[in-house]
Amino acid sequence: MIDKNTAKLIRTIKECNKHKTRISYVMSKMRQFMPLTTEKYRKFDENEIEIIDLFVFRFIKLQDTIGARLFKQILEANDVDTDTLSNIDILNNIEKYAIIGDKDEWIELREIRNFFTHEYPDENVDLLINQLNTAFDKTEKLFSIYNNGAYYAINRILKPLNIDTSDLII
Repeated sequence: MIDKNTAKLIRTIKECNKHKTRISYVMSKMRQFMPLTTEKYRKFDENEIEIIDLFVFRFIKLQDTIGARLFKQILEANDVDTDTLSNIDILNNIEKYAIIGDKDEWIELREIRNFFTHEYPDENVDLLINQLNTAFDKTEKLFSIYNNGAYYAINRILKPLNIDTSDLII
């Protein structure tokens, strides 16, 4: 029988997989107009805006889920009490497991996410375009961090518990 924390970890991995799959799909649609310019953006129709919105939504969701749940669940599975840790302490611990190469990379991804949640949409189009281009370029780094975390969770936490991980594709 799977305990509650292990079940949460499995659900988190599945949720991240869903976000990653949908980001990959929408990025394939975005490649036709990337990198963005202000001129291109101002000419977008509703379909292109919808593509941008989906990308932004899934980028936010994946970054949030990794940072707020996956990192903490990995640490908790290793008997680290995350309730008393600051976000920087969590990142320092996650660095030790080689899930992130450098906490500054994660902080940059978090800053992009924060921009989208607080400034998006069109208050400053040039800044928005810059952040969309940066997010698009940094998505592979976000995927890599997620892959490292999922790989660690699957191989170091779930498999030793003899849990079938075949449906946790990364």
